[in-house]
Amino acid sequence: ETSFQVVLISDGDQSFVLMNYGRISSVISSMQAGFVTADSMIYFNMMEYSSYTDLTFSSNVNVKGRWVFQTNINYEKGIAIYPYGYLTFPQNVYTTPVQFPTYSRNNYIAPFWLLTDYTQSAVVSYRQVTSGSVLEQATSDILQYFPELNFTATWVFIVTWNVMEYYPTMGNNTIFQVVLVSDGHLSFIMMNYGNLAPKTQSVQVGYDTINSTNYFSMPESFESNITSLSFTSNVNVTGRWVFRTDSCPNNCLLQENFYPFGPNNGDTVNPAADDESSSVILLNETFQFFGSVHNQLYVYGNGLLSLGSVLATSYPATIPTYSINNIIAPFWMDINSLQRGVSSFREVTSGSILQQATSDINHYFPELNFNATW
Repeated sequence: ETSFQVVLISDGDQSFVLMNYGRISSVISSMQAGFVTADSMIYFNMMEYSSYTDLTFSSNVNVKGRWVFQTNINYEKGIAIYPYGYLTFPQNVYTTPVQFPTYSRNNYIAPFWLLTDYTQSAVVSYRQVTSGSVLEQATSDILQYFPELNFTATWVFIVTWNVMEYYPTMGNNTIFQVVLVSDGHLSFIMMNYGNLAPKTQSVQVGYDTINSTNYFSMPESFESNITSLSFTSNVNVTGRWVFRTDSCPNNCLLQENFYPFGPNNGDTVNPAADDESSSVILLNETFQFFGSVHNQLYVYGNGLLSLGSVLATSYPATIPTYSINNIIAPFWMDINSLQRGVSSFREVTSGSILQQATSDINHYFPELNFNATW
């Protein structure tokens, strides 16, 4: 059995999409999850970050089985790279190094995070690799450090901080690098260190997740001997530290975070029809979706919504679709809904559901003054 849910929330000004996942069947041939605007100007493909069978346990708001997106603003997917020697996603809070765990709303990867004065000779570069010899090298490295795994790298993201000079040790160059490696299921961080110039500032090295549910702080962080990283390792390769990041050390548990659903809760059941949508659903309020505003949508039994217009076909397509349609796809797959399974929907403008939605959004976006009205 497979169960999932999408919840659209708005206060008339700000808009959000919640995608909730229960149990997901492992026997699914093709599916897609995410969202995409018309012409794919803005999109998010969740399959780049999680396999479909992991959606029950993954999250971008630290609530297992729930993904949340704010859609009334321009959304840029990806990783923020800072010249201070760290990466963060989805957003930055600090420039001055803070000790891990931060218990913040951010994910940090910090190969060498320090607040520094840069000269014009400093270069921070990055690239994304999906084919070629770099993938072969990454595969070989990971299998050397984790020989018990069946792993073939399909994606590598490399960031290098090169020829960095920081006050007061001007003229003493520093170089270090972080490499993110994945096969679409298993994920790893490699931190590589060359010359690290002596420093007087505090440095944080390690990683930290949202709310610090998982973190690692190098023991020498905020100590003077942190520059010894060029000569140390946790994989017996001088100047290299490697961490596996896809697993959950705290025994991930199935959590169904669904909003109340089904006919007993006032839902309208979508008629069973293979690859067909519901009739047009006229909304009581408009919903903002990355620059476009909608007052109607269509619900498809194939696990997606279309805002404003009917799809030419509901067969799963890769995001970005570069189509004229605005799509929200919590779990887009080819389903024969004539056989079994139920999709249902309802619109809520009062009561406890709005209170729950308000509480959820303010928890995930505490900087906003939000009160759900729809």
